[in-house]
Amino acid sequence: MNRPEEPALPASLAARVEQIVRAAEREAVTVQRDLESQRRVAEAEAHRYLVEAKREADSVAEAGVARLRELSDELVARANAARDGLDELVEAIARATAEIGTAPPLSSASGASGAEAEPVEEVGGGGEPETPPHGGPSSPEERRRARSGTPDDGRARHDAARLVAIEMAVAGRSRAEVDGHLREAFQITDTGALLDDVFGAGPRMA
Repeated sequence: MNRPEEPALPASLAARVEQIVRAAEREAVTVQRDLESQRRVAEAEAHRYLVEAKREADSVAEAGVARLRELSDELVARANAARDGLDELVEAIARATAEIGTAPPLSSASGASGAEAEPVEEVGGGGEPETPPHGGPSSPEERRRARSGTPDDGRARHDAARLVAIEMAVAGRSRAEVDGHLREAFQITDTGALLDDVFGAGPRMA
């Protein structure tokens, strides 16, 4: 069975439809071109932003690294200055202690005055030396030792050696280094107790 033919559009209407279709196609092409242009602009802007952000981040990182380097150099310089000052202090204490240890006793200014200061033994009727009053030294040797101040000098030397040992330990010196220095600078033969006091109980040095 044959279908009836569709009626043909009037020529004017067909032309109008053709114009509308062509205009729509042109508009679609224009819109597509604008979208492509906007996409390219957006991509370029994003790339520029990323480049600038990376450059800024690199600049900040470089500044931070430079600042850390400056602080590190400053800390190293201060540590070196503190170490040098500590070494000078230790040497000064050692020299002062050595001078104290080698100074003569302040018992007399000359031999004559020393002779005058020495009391004369008096012999009583029975020939026995007179006993000194108030329980003092009974012999010239004991009285000389009492006036010489040797115990005080030994105590001062021990205190100075202990201070030097503490300073050296704080500076990072080892127990063996401190032991050798005390033996050489202060002529201390037995440093075990002093080193134990500074470093704690450890093996005794021969």
